[in-house]
Amino acid sequence: MSEGPIHSYHAVAPHPQRPEVLAVKRGDGWQLPGLETPEFIDWNVADWNAAMSEAAGIKLGTLRRLRADYNRETKVEQGVFLMETLSPSESVSAGARWVNPMAVALTPFVQSALELWLAEVKAGQTPEDRSAWTRPGWHAETAAWLGGELQRLGFRLTGEATQRRQWAITSIISQPTDQGLIFAKHTHPLFTPEARVVEKLASHYPNHLPAVALADSDRGALVMRDFDAGLLYDSPRLEDWEAALRTHARIQQDNAARVQEFLDMGCWDRRPDKLAELIDPLLADTGPMNMGQPRGITPPELERLRGLAARLKELCRALADSPIPVSLNNGDFHAKNIAIKDGNPLFFDWSDAQITHPFFDLMALFEDMPGELAGAPNLRQHVTEAYLDEWKSFGSPEGLRGAFALARPLAMANLAVSYQRIYNHVEPAARQELIGGQAIWLRQLLAWSEESSAQS
Repeated sequence: MSEGPIHSYHAVAPHPQRPEVLAVKRGDGWQLPGLETPEFIDWNVADWNAAMSEAAGIKLGTLRRLRADYNRETKVEQGVFLMETLSPSESVSAGARWVNPMAVALTPFVQSALELWLAEVKAGQTPEDRSAWTRPGWHAETAAWLGGELQRLGFRLTGEATQRRQWAITSIISQPTDQGLIFAKHTHPLFTPEARVVEKLASHYPNHLPAVALADSDRGALVMRDFDAGLLYDSPRLEDWEAALRTHARIQQDNAARVQEFLDMGCWDRRPDKLAELIDPLLADTGPMNMGQPRGITPPELERLRGLAARLKELCRALADSPIPVSLNNGDFHAKNIAIKDGNPLFFDWSDAQITHPFFDLMALFEDMPGELAGAPNLRQHVTEAYLDEWKSFGSPEGLRGAFALARPLAMANLAVSYQRIYNHVEPAARQELIGGQAIWLRQLLAWSEESSAQS
């Protein structure tokens, strides 16, 4: 048995026509389908969908989270997902049935989530800013669209489309074909340029971007072939980490000449002078900080952060004067967004693509890299030196380290701005999925401030 925390998740799966929900037999009564597991169920929903479909005897897909709660002390998460039936038949297994929502046994947490959903159903109104893929019927319509487009391109479908990832800003479904697995990624209108950006980059760097089958910016859809590769996050090979950083630096240098082209596509403008203009609005907007909630920023922290505003804007001005050119940044440069295929790094997630100082991208990578690998007792320092070495034509080693030191706190602020923008563009009910996200980077800013004060 697992010695760690056990998380609890439940599914609200409405009947397609009647005011009933799916229930499964538990002891002497009926309960909502659910799962207790040591694994978090976040946005990667394929296994969750499979487990709920097996329990019900009918194919189910995830629409959105109705409610989520994380206890910082026990490290236990509870979640309730709204699902939809994807089968043509409403027949369920012997251990399941359709029941009145009030006839199932519920904990207070699950009861509150169910009541929120029932109130929305009764009101008959759907928030205008709700993502398309969290609405009933979208999966079936999109699977049909994807199948038709792939057949038009010469693919033969060999199975059903499967939901892979689902949350407020992204949906990914896969479609098996005679030419391998195809992935279709749909993104929030906030990120619509991703399809154009990836298509453009793939034309220049085919060994380092996914093979694009179709880019439809009107739908916000990017359709890619399966690259069948492991993640950098899981690689124990120092040379893989070095290759990823050096390759990324070369791509950034190459794209410095295409800045206006990417801005015209709609990429976020986070050049240092523009970022300076965003510092005060960032620190004035307490909504994304989740104050008063678990993992949120506290009032004393907010006061300290606001005290950094003038210093951050001064750093923006200093960085703007550095010889390093602004370029296209990934904006979400995590090791889980980088694959390694045949020794080559492959960068596959560009939803946060932006124009800014290139050194900003390293901060996200630092967040989930191991502390050390064989040959590099300090992996962060090792890959930073490898990355900066690719910029040696732009300055001395001391000058590059100085620019990196300037960029470090501004990269934290920039990531906090990205969270702010996402938080303010999704429907209020979906913001629970972002709780604590911005606070991570704001607290790192505070840690940097303490560190730099101690050194001065």
